[in-house]
Amino acid sequence: MLQTPKITRKQAFNWIGIWLALVITAWFCRPLLPYQELGTAAVTWEMWVSGQYWIPTLNGQVVEESYLLVHWLEMLIWSLFGVSEFSIRFLAAIFSLGTLFLTALAGKQLWPQLPKVRANAPLILIGSLMWSVFATAHIEQIFVAFFLLLYINFLIRAWQYSAIWWLGVAFALLLGFFVTGVAFLIYALPVLLVMPLWLKHYGKGALYGACAVISAFAIFWVWGYGVKHHYPFLSLSNILGLPRLLAQINDPMPFGMTFLSLVIMLFPWVFWLPLYRSFAAVNKQEAAFKFCVAWLCSSLFVVLITMKTSIVPLIPLYPAFCLLVARAYQGTINRRKDVALVAAVIAIMGLILMSFPYARKFVSDTHAIEWLSTISPMWGVGLLIFSVMLLIFAKETRLMTLALTSVALTLAFNFGVIRNARDFYDVLPASERISWYQNNGYVVANNGRYMGQYHFLGRLAEPLVVIDHDLEFERFKAFAPNGRIIVYLDKMTPTTMQMAEYYQPFRNRYLAIFSVADIDNLNLLTRKESD
Repeated sequence: MLQTPKITRKQAFNWIGIWLALVITAWFCRPLLPYQELGTAAVTWEMWVSGQYWIPTLNGQVVEESYLLVHWLEMLIWSLFGVSEFSIRFLAAIFSLGTLFLTALAGKQLWPQLPKVRANAPLILIGSLMWSVFATAHIEQIFVAFFLLLYINFLIRAWQYSAIWWLGVAFALLLGFFVTGVAFLIYALPVLLVMPLWLKHYGKGALYGACAVISAFAIFWVWGYGVKHHYPFLSLSNILGLPRLLAQINDPMPFGMTFLSLVIMLFPWVFWLPLYRSFAAVNKQEAAFKFCVAWLCSSLFVVLITMKTSIVPLIPLYPAFCLLVARAYQGTINRRKDVALVAAVIAIMGLILMSFPYARKFVSDTHAIEWLSTISPMWGVGLLIFSVMLLIFAKETRLMTLALTSVALTLAFNFGVIRNARDFYDVLPASERISWYQNNGYVVANNGRYMGQYHFLGRLAEPLVVIDHDLEFERFKAFAPNGRIIVYLDKMTPTTMQMAEYYQPFRNRYLAIFSVADIDNLNLLTRKESD
C-alpha cells in the first residue's frame, strides 16, 4: 500500500476547500435551474410519490431518456433524511467531490513514483473554469464523470495488476448504463478501441475488454427485458437508450461550437504558456502518458462527432486532460508574458461584468433593467485587480494561483450576476401557487411543452394538463371550466397584469396564471394547428 506523502495531503486540503467554497456559493446564489435540474428532481419526486421505482415518469408520462440509478440514490437519501432540495444538491456535490478523489487515485496508479501527479490533478480539475461552473450543478454529466473515472480506475488496475479487475470494469460499465443508458459507451468504449496504442501486448486485454462490455450490456439488456415484460407498451430499444445513442451520432455540433467549447473547456491551462514547454519535456514513451493521451484523444474525437450540444458533454473527459497537465507540470518560475493571456482573459471578463449595470440603457425589458441595475461594477473591478496582480506577481504564480483564476471568475459571476438574476429562474413561488390550486380542487394546465419545472418545488401530487392545440383547449375548458392555465407571454400589458391571478418574470418572458374564462376572453393561448 502506497503511503500518502505530505504534498498529497496538503494539496487535498486545497482542492477540497475550493470545492466546498464553490458548493456553498452555488447553494447561496442560485435556485435549482429549469429545466435540467428541476426536471431531474421532478422525475425523482414522481417516482417517490407514486411508489413506481422501475420506470422514470414525469407528469404521468414515461421519460425514455432518463435512467434510474441517480433517482434511486436520491430516493435513498430522502428515505433517510426526508424530502428536501438540499438532498438533491448534496448528491450532485458528493459525486463531484468523488470525481476529484477518483482523479487522484488514477494519478496514483498511473504514476506511483510521482506524488505530485495525484496531488495536483484534482486541483487542476477543480480549478478549471468548466468544472468550477458545472461541478455544483445537478446534471447527468457530473454522474457520468464519476462512473467513467471509476471505470478508468478499474481498467488501470486490470492493466497493471490482475485480470480479476476486469470484473470491476464490467461493474462500472453497468453502473454507467444505469446513469445514461448505452450512450455511456460513447465515453467508455474509445479507450478500449485504441488499446494497441497504450498496451504493447493487447490480445488478451482486448479479449477481456470485449467480455466486460458484452457482460455489462447483457445484464443491462436482461433488466430492460424485465421492465418491458411488466410494461409491454415500452420499447426495449428505448429502455436501453439505443435511439438516443443513434440520434446523437446523426446530429453532431457545428465546428465553430466545437472550437469554442474546447477553448472554454481548457481555460486557464491552455492560456498558460509554460505548460507547452513542460509538455515538450515529458517522456512521450511513458506507458501511463500514452494511456492518458489515447484516452483523451479517442474519447474527445468520438464525443465531438456525436454530441449535439456544446460544453456539457465534454465534462466527463476533463480528468484525462488534468492528469496530463499534472504529469507535465514542472513548477517553473513564470515571467509576465507567461501569464499574460490568462490575465487578459480575466481582465476582459472583468470589463464585461463592469458593463452590465450600464447595459440597461440598451434593454427594453423592465424586469431585465431592474436586475441589471442591481449588479455592482465592483465585482468587475475585483477581477481587473486580480488580473493586474497576476501580472505584477508573475514570478510567484503557481498551480494554486492559476486554479484560483477560474474560482475567482465563477464566484464573481455567481455573486455579481447569477444571484441578481435569480428571479428570472426561481419558480418556487409559481410552484407553490400551482400546488395551492391543486390542493383546493382546481385542475391546472400548462400551455406548451412541460418539462417538470414545477413538480418538485410545488410537491405536486397530480400531473398538469398539457395544452398545445385548439382542440385540447376546448376539451380542457369543457372538462374543467374553473381550471387554471399557465401561459408564457412576451410582455405583460395593464390588462393582463390586472386579470392574471399570478405572474412573474421567467427567463426572457413572463409566466402567468389565468382562469380558463380569462384565457378564452383575452386569446392569450399559444396554439399550434391540430394534426
